[in-house]
Amino acid sequence: MNRNKLIYVAGKYSPKSIKNSERVPEYIQKRVYHDRIKKNIEFAREHAVKIWESGFTAIVPHLNTFHFEDDCNCNYEDYMVGDFEILSRCDGIYLLPNYAESPGALRERRQARHLRLPMFHNLKELIEYNWEVPSKEDTKNLWDFIDK
Repeated sequence: MNRNKLIYVAGKYSPKSIKNSERVPEYIQKRVYHDRIKKNIEFAREHAVKIWESGFTAIVPHLNTFHFEDDCNCNYEDYMVGDFEILSRCDGIYLLPNYAESPGALRERRQARHLRLPMFHNLKELIEYNWEVPSKEDTKNLWDFIDK
């Protein structure tokens, strides 16, 4: 069991904006937007449950700031700075299948590379990862090679 390994779950939170239409009332557009956010949160949560069940500890920023877009006066960059701080304390990053659709998740991926964190695209990769070797320092040459 690797419960002491903290895994950051990165993926899409916000849907693409709903185009304003004179035919669709604003309250319906907002409801559709919130429903899509809810689906993305549920998707991230489903993966986090599997990570927990596999013996790791998962942190899901989606759940940390659930619907803060309505309740909090912070802006997008405030969330990204906070997410980067959380990520810096993690041992790895788990990229959800929809991460490439999210500018925020792509930034989190870049930050994880900067931090030299192992990246996982599925549960099998996470479970089979050798946590003993390589360490972050040992992977420096590998990342330098990949970055070229």
